[in-house]
Parts: sequence; structure tokens; C-alpha cells
Amino acid sequence: MNVTAICGDFYHAAAPYAHALKKAAEGGDVRLRTICYPTAFAHEMLADCDVLVLCKEGVIPGAAISERWIDRKGEEVIGRFVADGGTLFGWHSGLASYDPEGPIHAMYGGRFHGHPPEHEFELRGTAQKSPLWPGDEGFGMSDELYRFSLDEAGTILWLEGHSKEHGVHPVGWTRRHGKGIVHALTVAHNGRYLRDERMQRLLRHIMTKSGF
Repeated sequence: MNVTAICGDFYHAAAPYAHALKKAAEGGDVRLRTICYPTAFAHEMLADCDVLVLCKEGVIPGAAISERWIDRKGEEVIGRFVADGGTLFGWHSGLASYDPEGPIHAMYGGRFHGHPPEHEFELRGTAQKSPLWPGDEGFGMSDELYRFSLDEAGTILWLEGHSKEHGVHPVGWTRRHGKGIVHALTVAHNGRYLRDERMQRLLRHIMTKSGF
């Protein structure tokens, strides 16, 4: 599989995410290309790409919220890539600050609405089983728990975050778009969780399209 990962924004250094992907790709049939801190979208980013990983928010690092590194036409290019059979993986900040009415949020099936301060919560698998998170095992973490409004129609929600202070929120889900597939994962912000074997297993499944 040819995987292109776009990483790095004002709040999230590219290196921890790039390293986590590289580690997960080891020993598999994965050719990983990492693009860090781009300020503009180019069609060439999708050249020979099977899986596109977005772990970068939509705005340019340090810029005003209205200054995005990808415009509506660029989002439409990604939409066509997925519709034609590609895979899009929206990861943590890659779920935030894109055009609210654009194709990327439409493919994700909802919108990001901020997060409370980092705190303890538990990840729990749901009844909607997925090879990305088999079983209903719990996983405690101290991290950012995203608030995300999610359209349940057409969504396989396979992971939730359960917080005593802030309730239950969607954390991992999968949707279809044309011939392709869209995965979304709202965690993690802290590097130690990126190295966790459960996270590594999840990344490996996505990059190899295992089970889909």
C-alpha cells in the first residue's frame, strides 16, 4: 500500500505522528511518504496514493482561522480520490478546522466542536465491531477528548470515550464514500499513546486496509 501522511500544525508537531506511522508500517507491505507542515494543497500529494492520512488541522500554522492550507477545490480532489476507491484517515487534528460546509467534513460525517482540558477518561469499544478495535476492552488515558457532532446514518461507531466529567463522545468511526472508505480517530494528543500497541495495531490495519 502507498500511504501519504500530511502532518504538523500549530498545536501538533509532525514528528510524533510521523514516527508512530513509520513504526506501525514496519514489516508490512507499506510505502509511507510523509509531508510535514504544508501551506498549500497540491494534486501531486495524491500521486500513487492508496491511503491518505490527515493529521493536520485545516488552518495554516499560526494563521487566522480563515486561512486554510486547502481550499474547497482541493477538498473536492480528496473527495474524488475517496469516491474512486481510496482511503481517507482523519486523525486527531486532521478532523478539525476544515471548511464547515466542505467535502472533508461531509466525508467525516460531522464537525469538531472543541475539547475540554486534558483529563482522564476511558476508551471503550462499542457493539459495532471493527477490525480496528476488536472487542470491548477498556483503555484508560489522559488526553484530549474531542467533542464531535456525528451523523449516525451510515456511520460505524466502533470506539467511544467515557468521561466522568464530560460524558460520552465518539472517538473512532468508519464511513463509506463512493467506492472508498473513511476512518476517523480523535485521539491521541500525547506521544506515549501513539506508541501504545493498541494504537499501533489500529494504524497498521488502516495503512494495509486489513479487514476492509
